[in-house]
Amino acid sequence: MNYKTWVLYSSSTKTCFISTHVSFEGMTIAGFKRDIPTWNRKPEMQSELNEMAAQDDFSFKTDFVSHVDDLHQIADAMRKNGFRVLNRRIVLKKSNVAV
Repeated sequence: MNYKTWVLYSSSTKTCFISTHVSFEGMTIAGFKRDIPTWNRKPEMQSELNEMAAQDDFSFKTDFVSHVDDLHQIADAMRKNGFRVLNRRIVLKKSNVAV
């Protein structure tokens, strides 16, 4: 089974966030910028997410993965390009159950 993946990022902050959250489907840059500050993350992470989303160069790209290893490959590629991955951990979930 393939899962759509969103990589949210800013080259200014050199940070990214990787997700397979289905509610992201159809989201625009403006939608993410409006939505991210409402996320309920630990204060330090939330602050970094907010800073990333506030940048003029904030963007996202999508891909498809079928296994958690694919997500780790995406994270490794972003790190190789100098980005810091903000995710606490990289997990592939379907309905909040790891797959």
